[in-house]
Amino acid sequence: MDKIVSQTDYLLKTIESLEKSSVGAGPVDDESCRLKIESLGNVVACRETTNQQLLRLYEKMYDDLKESTPEKVKSLFEKMTDFLKSLNKDDFPEETWECINGAVQTQLAFNAARGW
Repeated sequence: MDKIVSQTDYLLKTIESLEKSSVGAGPVDDESCRLKIESLGNVVACRETTNQQLLRLYEKMYDDLKESTPEKVKSLFEKMTDFLKSLNKDDFPEETWECINGAVQTQLAFNAARGW
């Protein structure tokens, strides 16, 4: 999950690309620049959606840790599992999805080690 949080290279590359764009050089260049700016807005919006989903996941994990009885953890883990099942894999970059999967596997291993 740390990798998802820190993964911002694509935003920086998009911004750098925009900085190299020439506005006012003619109708074709202006339209190209407009499309690039619109694309950046879409990229930022997608990143914000990912951040919001991460926050919800962190909230669930925090709640899991507050009252760590086996029954409570099992119940909350089932809710978290349902939440993860509701996510659409196609909405995430492959690397992001792998991080989410890794986090789930880590939680499963943690629960198994505690006999839950």
